[in-house]
Amino acid sequence: MSGSIREYVREPCPVCSHKQWCGRREDGLILCKRPPMPREVSGFVFRGISNDGATSMYVESVRAFRNGHSKRRALRAKPQRSFDTREPTNTTEWLRENHPRLLTNFDDERRTELAVHLQLPASSLDAMTIGWWKERRWWNPETRRYEGDAGCWTFPEYDAQGHIIGLGRRWPTGLKGQLAGGRRGLSLPTGWRKLPDPIILVEGPSDVLAGRSVGLSVIGRPSNSGGSGLLAQLCRNRQVIVLGENDRKRTGRWPGKEGAETVAHKLETEWNRPVPIAFPPPDVKDLRAWIIELTGDAAQPDTISVHTTILAAIEPPALVWLVGSPDKRGRVSVKVFRWADGPDGPPIHSDILKPDEEPSRRRFTKSLAKVDSQVDVDQIMRRLVALNIPGDESRSTPRTQARVTHADVTGLPAVLLPGGPIPIQQSAEQLGKLLASRERYFVRGGAIVTVSRDESGQHILDAVKPAALASIFETVATLMSLSKSDAGFVERPAVCTEQQAKLIQHSEAFRNALPPLRLLSACPVLIERGGTLVQICGYDHGSGIMAHAIPADEVPLDEAVDLINELLADFQFATPADKARGIAAIITPALVMGGLLGGRAPVDLGEADSSQTGKGFRNKLTAAIYSQTVRTVTQKKGGVGSMEETFSTALIRGCNFIALDNVRGQVDSPAIESFLTEDSFLARAPHQAAVEIDPRRVILQLTSNRADITIDLANRSSCVRIQRQPDGYRFRDYPEGDILDHVRANQPRFLGAVFTVIRAWHTAGKPMTSEASHDFRRWTRTLDWIVQNIFRAGPLLDGHRATQVRMATPALSWLRDVALAVRDAGQIGLWLRASQLADILVDSPAAVPGMPDGSDADDEDVRKKILRAIGRKLGQCFRRGDTVRIDGLEIERRERPDAEQRRTTREYCFRATKSAPDGCAYAPTPNRRGIGANVSTADAGDGPLTASRANRRGDTAGCAYGAPIAAPMRAPNGIGVAPIAPMSHVIPMRADDELEGVCSNGHRYRK
Repeated sequence: MSGSIREYVREPCPVCSHKQWCGRREDGLILCKRPPMPREVSGFVFRGISNDGATSMYVESVRAFRNGHSKRRALRAKPQRSFDTREPTNTTEWLRENHPRLLTNFDDERRTELAVHLQLPASSLDAMTIGWWKERRWWNPETRRYEGDAGCWTFPEYDAQGHIIGLGRRWPTGLKGQLAGGRRGLSLPTGWRKLPDPIILVEGPSDVLAGRSVGLSVIGRPSNSGGSGLLAQLCRNRQVIVLGENDRKRTGRWPGKEGAETVAHKLETEWNRPVPIAFPPPDVKDLRAWIIELTGDAAQPDTISVHTTILAAIEPPALVWLVGSPDKRGRVSVKVFRWADGPDGPPIHSDILKPDEEPSRRRFTKSLAKVDSQVDVDQIMRRLVALNIPGDESRSTPRTQARVTHADVTGLPAVLLPGGPIPIQQSAEQLGKLLASRERYFVRGGAIVTVSRDESGQHILDAVKPAALASIFETVATLMSLSKSDAGFVERPAVCTEQQAKLIQHSEAFRNALPPLRLLSACPVLIERGGTLVQICGYDHGSGIMAHAIPADEVPLDEAVDLINELLADFQFATPADKARGIAAIITPALVMGGLLGGRAPVDLGEADSSQTGKGFRNKLTAAIYSQTVRTVTQKKGGVGSMEETFSTALIRGCNFIALDNVRGQVDSPAIESFLTEDSFLARAPHQAAVEIDPRRVILQLTSNRADITIDLANRSSCVRIQRQPDGYRFRDYPEGDILDHVRANQPRFLGAVFTVIRAWHTAGKPMTSEASHDFRRWTRTLDWIVQNIFRAGPLLDGHRATQVRMATPALSWLRDVALAVRDAGQIGLWLRASQLADILVDSPAAVPGMPDGSDADDEDVRKKILRAIGRKLGQCFRRGDTVRIDGLEIERRERPDAEQRRTTREYCFRATKSAPDGCAYAPTPNRRGIGANVSTADAGDGPLTASRANRRGDTAGCAYGAPIAAPMRAPNGIGVAPIAPMSHVIPMRADDELEGVCSNGHRYRK
């Protein structure tokens, strides 16, 4: 039965929360004129579209009916039937399993029938993956029966990452519908990523097929005003035109124009640049009808001419404007852009004016003419008079309706603020859902945050305070309050107070309505979903990841390995294991950000033998692969802001790469050590509430030359030791500049190489080795397998435990500094006394024990203090024997009688150990300078690589065991050592004093 309809006048519609237009029938059927997109609403069952094609019908999921005896009976959903008659229970799983079958059913007969139905050529249907659901019949919500013959065409709808999330259906009778349980998405044609600009944003899949038939770049919106959030992610760096429809109603409403303006305004707000709107000719409804009219009945129409005609008709003027909302004084901000400059073009002019005042318009026009002398002054004046100001409906054609409310003027849904009979939970839930639709406000660690940009353009997180939240509510809703009068409560426009905003912000309903945010990334993130790896771009609600980026490139595995090896070719690592850990440091962030590791990752600790070795540069290089900049945290001896405070602030702002840069002396931070082991970390910043951070999604880096760290921090670190390249070393050149500029210019390619390596590991079944010499064993075993099996490198942690012990032992760390000073002084292999070591330390940057600041080392008393302190330090180092091995050096102590002093003296000899391998797997091959690097013709060739050619090309710098850069000298023990070569490099001496060796790339060199 139908019965009379009671209009929602005093109370809002339970579906759309609006008054006017919507109503309830006597049998309980709700007729909603402004349903949400998608149309599924919690607590209600969507029953389809009424005969007018615009009204949605709903019934309560559990609704009470009264009969003559005042009994209640619930309207329960019927049990699910077979696939042929009912909608799927799990839409995502159903689409994954059955969508390929629907594509198979789309045979030539159905293709021809659809082409005739749409009046388009059959070849145009290849632009989308159309299917045929042969079992599906149309469900009539009025009769609650399936009617008509079985079979309908299906049109997939996608999210911003290209994943199918919904299915549109079209029956041969012309009826349309959506797959229940799915979400409304975009109609993306085949090859949509490579479409040239400008992209025309049309409405529906039929316009997409028509546009692609004549070569237009088109993307379909799910409705006249839907899909703006997905389009904001997908077309962020593209030039777009929103195409409306000529579907003006007799009542005066123009849904096609209103929807196009809504989408364009949302995109302008998100991108902060103008988005033009265009329409077909007045007598043509949409793009498909326009193309049909232009092509006519020609068997082979001139598609190039049609393409040119449409683009010329919808092309915006040379100058496009971005108009802001009016302030209290009626002034608006207008920014002028050149359309030819593209999406990245800056505004050429910006000013604030009152469009209703002629002097203000003339001043604006005169200023614009100074910037661009070719502007038409009269045309600019006419455009200012007809300026469409957001939120100011008085300047445009008003809608014809019985009653114009404050919500109708602003175009925003009305929400009652808490107070009186309105509970906090009700207002909080409505405002939370409205903010969630903007995809700019999230819940992170219990705090409400929004995504913004810092001074460098990087996306960061800002905490939203109640005072700001009160004004933010006005951008998504028309705020109303209930005022008590003689006739009862009356709705009036209101302003949200800070106290009301605080109540709403701390409401559980408000936080549950907002989407979660667990990671803010500037690059795509690779996650595992359903046993497969998925690349996240944009916002993904399931994982809580917001990735502002375009997808990474597809790179073959061999090329991926070469690209990653090329990144580290100009670094001189102490051992092959250090190079392996350097490779692991490049792969680790992708595993950490995507949660693929299943455990914690250690600190990437870069240690160098001297300054200016490239420790911080390596960190920047790693971050550049992920479109990030390293947030540096430094030690502070005084002033406001400790290291822990700065560290917590970086965490709260969503930084993914945090580096403790150039730490010196004692590093003892329990907060940072706790961050590396606990599953959650409570970050606190001044004047902000504490935020719970997931430390498993943050990459922590540390660089140092001479730092004393605790044993706990050492056990939580992966040490990568690098050495300074010799003076005059020639680093690689690229067209963009150095390697860092090259990576930033080709970031999707290098990130694609990292993703390819991870996919290879995932395809192999995520194997791990049995390595157990590190506290973070899942990271150790995973990366050990990757570097050994994919990069053909040596063991990841070879000799790493000894390095950890040395770094956590201040005496051994000091002894390493002494060894470096001895090496730089050219005294390797000589027996030295404490007095000689004191002279070497005074002339080196290493710390001299026992020497007060500002004192003179030549002073007799000071020198005695220095010698006693050096003796105590050396005694601590040699407690367990007369031989100590540190980082490729062997330090031996011996006692010898001194006849002159009549006592026994101690001498120390620093030698390079004989553990260096014959070759290194990481050095460039003789025929490969590097992908993208510039190579001179004089250096090319397949001939033997001499020492002079190696130094000129820089190939030996790819390995710590290349040719020495200075003539070797003979030590008393008979071992030849290159004075500036790495510490662990030993060169055997030939009898004829002629040096011959093998470089890491397999070529011999001769001195």
